[in-house]
Amino acid sequence: MRDDKPTERPRGAARILGWAVNGGGVIAAGATLILMVHIIVDVAMRYLANAPLPGTIEVVSYWWMVLIIFPAVALTQRRREHIDVSLMIELMPDLHRKLSEIAARLVSIVLVLLLAWYGWFYALDQMERGEVAMGTVTVLIWPARFAIPLGMLLLALQLTEDLIASIRSLREEPPHE
Repeated sequence: MRDDKPTERPRGAARILGWAVNGGGVIAAGATLILMVHIIVDVAMRYLANAPLPGTIEVVSYWWMVLIIFPAVALTQRRREHIDVSLMIELMPDLHRKLSEIAARLVSIVLVLLLAWYGWFYALDQMERGEVAMGTVTVLIWPARFAIPLGMLLLALQLTEDLIASIRSLREEPPHE
């Protein structure tokens, strides 16, 4: 849900978070563009010269897909574009709706931080091992593993900002019941 109220310009940490979240969107957009060019060149080379680009499946799967999804997850949250079970929420009284939103954000923050924590140590482990994908060519893939915990950390920060806003809205508006 988007508010129609005029909002003041974010300052301090909120502004830095906004830049980071938008930066994640730029990374995802860039990866999408590169993926499209990569696939077009691969298909063109396959049909025009009978020489497809080696390692396309590995690079697309382990690099471009990861860089399209994880840096942009926080931006999707910021824009309120994640899937929402609004039918159940809309039937609740205002106070219950706000309290369930706060509870959901708290649970989400914990789960997302656990994913970031696990993902960070997994990425470190893969870096230590020098993880590669073996296909038509060997593709180094461990660096892309760091997009997952960094994207999850950015999502946790965005969820925290949303949680603070939810708590403030609960304190500012008296319940209408």
